Amino acid sequence: MKNSKTKIYLSLLILFFLNFITWQNVYSKHLLFQDSISFLDVGQGSATLIQTSNSYQILIDAGPDETILSQLAKIMPHTDKIIELAIITHPHADHLVGYNYILQHYKIKAFIITDIDYNEDNYQHLKQFLDDYQIPTIIANQHTDIHHNQISIDILYPFTSIQNQEFEEINNSSIAMKIITPNLSVLITGDLHSEIEQELVQQYGKYLQSDILVTGHHGSKTSTADEFLNIVNPRQVIISCGTNNKFGHPSPETIAKLTQKNIQIHRTDLDGKIDFDL
Repeated sequence: MKNSKTKIYLSLLILFFLNFITWQNVYSKHLLFQDSISFLDVGQGSATLIQTSNSYQILIDAGPDETILSQLAKIMPHTDKIIELAIITHPHADHLVGYNYILQHYKIKAFIITDIDYNEDNYQHLKQFLDDYQIPTIIANQHTDIHHNQISIDILYPFTSIQNQEFEEINNSSIAMKIITPNLSVLITGDLHSEIEQELVQQYGKYLQSDILVTGHHGSKTSTADEFLNIVNPRQVIISCGTNNKFGHPSPETIAKLTQKNIQIHRTDLDGKIDFDL
């Protein structure tokens, strides 16, 4: 009887020790991972996650459906169900709908939005959720800046608040931002068309220069104009689009332009999730 109790005790002790080692390894990995930016594979849409070494997350757009949940599950610590900041570049479904799924499983502490006047069900549902649960929202303009550790996000557009304004072209209400870290700079312009890219060039000039450009409007020919591309002068570009999507994104014209300039192209439809250390 005494031997049986001793065996049980030793077995429990071994299990406890193994469990402790396993969780210690998991915890250490979560604490020590590198600051990173991930361009997520959400199909025909867009979603970008910034993570810092202390598990602070900033999510920029959330894609068109629940696919975002499986993408987040792959790269966020399993015990971390908090996203510190979410940005909605504009309220089109392929950038927004994923948030309605995320909010069922994660807590989002704050949102940055434009809050334009747009009568669409998914957008209105999300705004109602933010109101009901009193989630803090910041109205974007060029004076909106985010700083955490060594990561800065500089909102470049809209230049002033566009809250409650109507837009004939919703894409041109997109938030544009430059992400700046000691090792990398990234320019994201949502779905802005070339006429707004020209305004950015006039407003900021060479400040737009970035190591990585996320091509506007999923690589459509409506964006990534020649002058804008020359000023940004990226070494690499990200094109976020779905496989064989009905819009034909990215356009052959955009691909030819990037290839001619010897810019390295990464595509979520071909490469899946794309990661960079910051």
